[in-house]
Amino acid sequence: MCIIASVPTGMLLTEAQLEEMWSRNSDGGGISYFKDGKIETEKSMDKKKFIASVLNIQKKYGNRDILVHMRIATHGSVCIENNHPFQVNKNTVMAHNGILPEAFIPPVKSDLSDTRFFIEYFMKYMPISKLDDPYFCDMVDEMINRGYGNKLVFMTTANTKYDSYIIGEYHGTWHKGIWFSNDSFQKQKWYGRSHNDGGLTRIGSTVYNVVDDSCSTSSEFDKTEEIDASDPRHVTDWMVWNPEVWREFQEHGIQNIEEMQQDLRVKMTWDGLVCTDCGNKVEGIYGRYCEYNCEAIDIVLDWCYANLQMEPEDIDEMMYAGGVEVEHEYEAFVDSQDTEEVLVEQMTLSEKPKPKKAKGNSKKKKKANTKR
Repeated sequence: MCIIASVPTGMLLTEAQLEEMWSRNSDGGGISYFKDGKIETEKSMDKKKFIASVLNIQKKYGNRDILVHMRIATHGSVCIENNHPFQVNKNTVMAHNGILPEAFIPPVKSDLSDTRFFIEYFMKYMPISKLDDPYFCDMVDEMINRGYGNKLVFMTTANTKYDSYIIGEYHGTWHKGIWFSNDSFQKQKWYGRSHNDGGLTRIGSTVYNVVDDSCSTSSEFDKTEEIDASDPRHVTDWMVWNPEVWREFQEHGIQNIEEMQQDLRVKMTWDGLVCTDCGNKVEGIYGRYCEYNCEAIDIVLDWCYANLQMEPEDIDEMMYAGGVEVEHEYEAFVDSQDTEEVLVEQMTLSEKPKPKKAKGNSKKKKKANTKR
């Protein structure tokens, strides 16, 4: 998901903010700043070195704007070359936060991040003076926000009105004079629960009063509450809390939240993903805990057959775990039924398999264990 900090002249990021930003966006960092009339950019994969560098640069060059970015990889390799900010042209750099629409997603085998792809095939052909044109900025904003929560920050030495420009500013937040692209600069917010209930529980971006020493459960928050997917801020918050889950879906070709919800039958809650049909936990493509009779199972399996770059029998082997005992139970059940194809669906091998008719193209049906 990443985070951007656009730091105006005279403002300073604190060490605590930088620590928190890195802890939740740990795939590398970059900083751009003005030095002798030019923009210098430094990047690092090392947390301690990068934070020390940012603190030092702020002291020396805080008389003009500074641009800081920390990355969670969604497209492209985790490497220093994919760290933001990126050079747009000889006098302009850009950082991005969000999920760009499909038109700017690089080919599967490409090492380019989506941001580098966007710059390479779009931004480098745009005159930077266009940043002073509100109609141009609105056009870019509308174009990129066919994805989710996209923000762009430019810093330039060109002959423009300002040193820095933010597109999609409304998706971020201003905090003590600094603009952040999301709230992952703040300490994660928790509320107390009884230790018998498993200790602390994350609550997203909602702020609650500090609980007393009794650690009683707050009645104000339901972690199973569904996220409003039509609200970009809620979607951005969810992605900040669940970057690994979202990354897995993207790696398998899911381009946006609607596609994820529709094709893989999931809905977002502050506690992660749950199945749309049975309400049980979903941890990714291969991590479902659906009831044996859940209607989502056939839909998800059909998606896997159509979209995973694997042979159907390999998908079956991956998605269906079983042994001799399970297979014997399955065969015994088939012998007792007047049907040609039966799918035995139950999500843990320790429980007795239960039958379900299949709609997929699988050649071999066994007891399901999609947790991997």
